[in-house]
Amino acid sequence: MSVINKRMFAVILIVGILVVVGLLFIVSYNSMVGKSQTVDQNLSQIKNRYVTKVTILGELLPQVQQYQQFEASTLTNITALRSQWMSAIANNASTEELSNISSRLDANVSRVMVTFEAYPELQSVALMAQYMGQVVDVNEQLSYARGQYNAAVRDYNTNIMSFPNNMFAGSFGFSAKQYWGTDLPDGEVLNL
Repeated sequence: MSVINKRMFAVILIVGILVVVGLLFIVSYNSMVGKSQTVDQNLSQIKNRYVTKVTILGELLPQVQQYQQFEASTLTNITALRSQWMSAIANNASTEELSNISSRLDANVSRVMVTFEAYPELQSVALMAQYMGQVVDVNEQLSYARGQYNAAVRDYNTNIMSFPNNMFAGSFGFSAKQYWGTDLPDGEVLNL
């Protein structure tokens, strides 16, 4: 090979390597963006379903308060937690904060549901049965949405922690996302 051919080969080789590295960055970045968007979309689904649940609870609580079987503290807690949830949504709270509030809300709602199931006279009231049916439906939707969210978080976290993405995920501004948990603060127990 002549000197010119060696130089041309070296230039082509260097340009080829740069193109491959550039494509690797582009593909990796786009993959991380896509997975991040999926996590955000699934989080939005959880938030939407909790807003629906909180709305239903707002309609249910006045009906429930007519019956003495419910502890006043449970109803007070639900009312306070509804307010906290709406405030947290309005203030763009962290996933962890939303998860903690929702877990406490779910624990209190489960107490109402257990009482509802224990008293046939409550079940015979059509409006109460309708609201409780809606709460059960939303809870099932929430369970599915949380599963979808956690699966998306797992995929996203795996993607940014896997080679070669882990080499530059931080510099692109990507960091691990938190799973939607069911742990309650202050040692509370979740009874679902």
